[in-house]
Amino acid sequence: APQAVLPADGEGLDLFIRPQHLHLQDPAAAAGGLNCLAGKVARLVYTGDRTDVLVDTAAGRLVVEIGDADATPREDEAVVVAWRPEHGLVFTRSPA
Repeated sequence: APQAVLPADGEGLDLFIRPQHLHLQDPAAAAGGLNCLAGKVARLVYTGDRTDVLVDTAAGRLVVEIGDADATPREDEAVVVAWRPEHGLVFTRSPA
């Protein structure tokens, strides 16, 4: 079972998730046990068989990979970036 990671005083945390494990949801949709961050589409980058959606969130800019079959959001559209908890990797960050 996963263990809780709590930072020591002065430490921060970094969360790493592969772009293919991130999904876009409508802000009105239920999360269904997923971790979520609200954001706004900053840019779309077409790369052939997929599109990289750059989403600005309170945690910074995230890159979400979507395929041709997925609905493509518009720039400046409000979205929710969602992922399954087991797809995130958490690392402690030492103070600078």
